[in-house]
Amino acid sequence: MRNAFVVLFVTAAVPLAAALGWFASQTAGFRQVSFQLHREVSGLAATTVARHLDVLEGRLEYLRQFYPALSQGAPAAAIVERIQRALRLNPDFLGMTLVERNGREVRRWANSPLMRNFGELERAAEPALARAASTGRPASALAALAQAPAVVAVHPVSKERFVCIAVSLEGLWNELSRHRVGAGGTTVLATSDGRLLPVPGMTLPRVQTHALKTLFESGDRGWSDRIPAPEGAYLGMFERIAGSGLSDWYALTLEPAAEIAPGGGRWLLIGGGFGVLLVGLSLAGAMLLAAPMSQLEAKLKRQLPDLATERELSLAKEEFFLSAAHDFRAPIFGIQGYLRLIEKSVDPEPRVKAYFEAVHQSCEKLTFFVQDILDSARLETGQLKLGVSAVAPRPLLERVQRLFGAMAAEKGIGLEVKVDAAVPDEVDADERLVERVFSNLVSNALTVVPKGGRISLAARPTDGQVEFCVADTGPGIPEGKQAVVFEKYTQLGGGRRGGVGLGLHICRKIVELHRGRMWLESVEGEGTRFFFTLPIRQIV
Repeated sequence: MRNAFVVLFVTAAVPLAAALGWFASQTAGFRQVSFQLHREVSGLAATTVARHLDVLEGRLEYLRQFYPALSQGAPAAAIVERIQRALRLNPDFLGMTLVERNGREVRRWANSPLMRNFGELERAAEPALARAASTGRPASALAALAQAPAVVAVHPVSKERFVCIAVSLEGLWNELSRHRVGAGGTTVLATSDGRLLPVPGMTLPRVQTHALKTLFESGDRGWSDRIPAPEGAYLGMFERIAGSGLSDWYALTLEPAAEIAPGGGRWLLIGGGFGVLLVGLSLAGAMLLAAPMSQLEAKLKRQLPDLATERELSLAKEEFFLSAAHDFRAPIFGIQGYLRLIEKSVDPEPRVKAYFEAVHQSCEKLTFFVQDILDSARLETGQLKLGVSAVAPRPLLERVQRLFGAMAAEKGIGLEVKVDAAVPDEVDADERLVERVFSNLVSNALTVVPKGGRISLAARPTDGQVEFCVADTGPGIPEGKQAVVFEKYTQLGGGRRGGVGLGLHICRKIVELHRGRMWLESVEGEGTRFFFTLPIRQIV
């Protein structure tokens, strides 16, 4: 009887061992493919974040020119207005405060209708403010502000004063959220102390902060198959964001470990006489698991080339915009800085002052060209979001009229506003972006309308929308070019304002972001009318 039991046990154990060996090899292969997927996704995410932060740091750098004027006393009205104008050029800058070392607020600048509670900004800035005060260097903190994930950048302007700037990272988060791993996995942004970027309205993995901090201390890139969390362990790959001066940030992929771990085998040991049943269950379980594991492994392997291609395309698409931001912006700021130093050190005659003014205007023009390029990139990638508020059409058009009135009068051009009495008092829109559309259209018209000509700004209601029109009595646009005027990098010529050919493209993108439509009507020798519609109510 004993010998029979041994024979039966060996008979059961040999195929069982073979089944377990095959199962282990399949699991190892599956984990290897999963590891490769996490490595590709984390690398792509790190590149995406690094490029986003490079552009952001360049835009923050522009504000540094105002820091000396903020170092003591109350800021002059002219400085306050110039800072507000700089913020308006950056719609994702939620707001800015000037605070003292003890946290007392000196001045605030709101740049988003959603940024109503500056107490949230100041509380979010506290840890970064403490670091900046102790080191004398810029610091940052991740936070949820104005219903969006955000970063608060703190810059010292003196030993006792600091500028705190809140910048929405919603566009960056939307891009990161597309880099998923597995059915329940995600890609997140984390700081070196293990804190994840908070996202309003979304439940992120509750991984232990201390565990992440320890993991990040192991190097610039790493992998763990057991990151603890209350809801269960996660596996993930992290990669440090290269070249970021804002902080030590990491791109981190997280996937529930249970998703790739094989289902826990439940073995029935009912006695020696059921050894054959054990063998049968082992082989059956292996066969049942073989198909889904092979399918999942094949699917992951197919994803890897796609991710590599996506990464290459992302790098290529961003290359031009980043080159423009870095290659143009830094020299422009350098010219402006040295120009201010020269102006302070000499007392130029009127003729030389005119030269200085011409250089200033040229630098400002180049700055707007670069901003057009960056804004076009943000519109293409969905990073530019609407700050919807109630906008009154008539006051908006009259403000644009006042803005360009002096220039029009100097050129002998009439600039008028016509608003239909039936136009509603308010529409839902991003006022700053809509004003930019009007400003672009009017400034273009001023370059082509001859002396004695007219430019009109009009609004009328139509089917739950408001239709706006900017009409001019200029030379018109040739019929052959009308179909491409809204394309990127299109130059119309004919005396129109020089640029990189992005103005009208950006205008149409802004209108489409509002769920509106933009088009033109033009007759050579008679003039051009640009139309666009905005829904009276936006679905937010």
